[in-house]
Amino acid sequence: MSQGPALIHPVVAIARDAKAKGLPIAVASSGVKPTVHGHLKQHGIFDLFDAVVTCEDVSSGKPAPDLYLLAAEKLGVDPARCTAYEDAELGMQSAKAAGMTVVDVRLMDGYPTDDYKNTT
Repeated sequence: MSQGPALIHPVVAIARDAKAKGLPIAVASSGVKPTVHGHLKQHGIFDLFDAVVTCEDVSSGKPAPDLYLLAAEKLGVDPARCTAYEDAELGMQSAKAAGMTVVDVRLMDGYPTDDYKNTT
């Protein structure tokens, strides 16, 4: 299995902090389940997430809100109370359409890291 995308360290830090505080967190990815699960496990962060939703779980992918709405449903959280961390325009459109607050991680300190740039 290839290394896959590098970790976006500021987002992992946010996920670890949320987990430590007992906040429910999920992944809403346009990728396919085996690849997404594999990358999360490879990086040792799969267990941070209470739900992992992929393109196979919904009928319409991003920019439709389906991935984010299903992630919120699996967490038992109103989408309006969710914050989505995204690094792609279609993902931001999707999360906004789901009624979530969106953070563009491309604007965060530490993104993109050199190792991330080398894998895209």
